Parts: sequence; structure tokens; C-alpha cells
Amino acid sequence: MSLEARGVLVVTTSGVLSTILLGLATLTKKKDAAFALPDSARWWVVAALVLLTLAVAGAIVTNFPFESDEADVDGLRKLVAESWADSPSEAERTVAINRLSVLSSAKHVNGIRAWLLFGAMVCELLALVAIAVAVGISL
Repeated sequence: MSLEARGVLVVTTSGVLSTILLGLATLTKKKDAAFALPDSARWWVVAALVLLTLAVAGAIVTNFPFESDEADVDGLRKLVAESWADSPSEAERTVAINRLSVLSSAKHVNGIRAWLLFGAMVCELLALVAIAVAVGISL
């Protein structure tokens, strides 16, 4: 599964957790509510909200189109025009250099996406813990 697809999953699961959080907040705000959220638990709910917001933001950014190296059409046209008569070994070397450049750039961009996704998942996990603590304090 791609990093982008995992980012979308984090957005989805954060949405579910946000819904649970909203339900918890709604239950405590009703007039004559049977369930009252203690003040000490409110800070955990606020922390969960902040963490879920950070998780969603990080996950969405994993899907941003990052700039990376790729084969340049004009450069390839120039290479074909000027280097068509080169030896096979020189042609293979030129192709290998191009592929290494593209691969290096892709690895760099994926590294950024991986760290963003990791941060989003950690925030989501911490938000889940904060929700559990808030509920635990309330019981």
C-alpha cells in the first residue's frame, strides 16, 4: 500500500475518532445530562482534538504533489539529437545516470512522506490515548 493511501486511511480513522470525540462532548453538554465530563477530563478532550487535527493535517500533506526529478522531455530530445551515434556503453551510462537521479529524488520525496505519515499516526495514537484517559477519568 502506498504512503498516499495510508495517509488517506489516517484521515478516515481520525474522522471516526473525531466523531467519537464529538459524541462525547455532545453527551456532556446536554441539559440534565446523566454523564458529566469532569474538568480534569476536559483537558484530555482538548488534547485529543488538537492531536487529531495534527494527524489529519499530516496525513493530508502526505498527498501533496511534491516536486521531484524526472526525465526532461527537452533534455531527452537534445540527447537523442546530439548523442544518437554514441557507443552502446555510453548510452547505457547516460540512461543509468538519468535513472539514478530519478530514483534518488523519488526516495527523498517518499522519505518526507513517510515521516509525515509517521507523525500523523503517532498523533492519532496519542489522541486515542487522550480520549481513553478522558473517558476513564469520567467513570
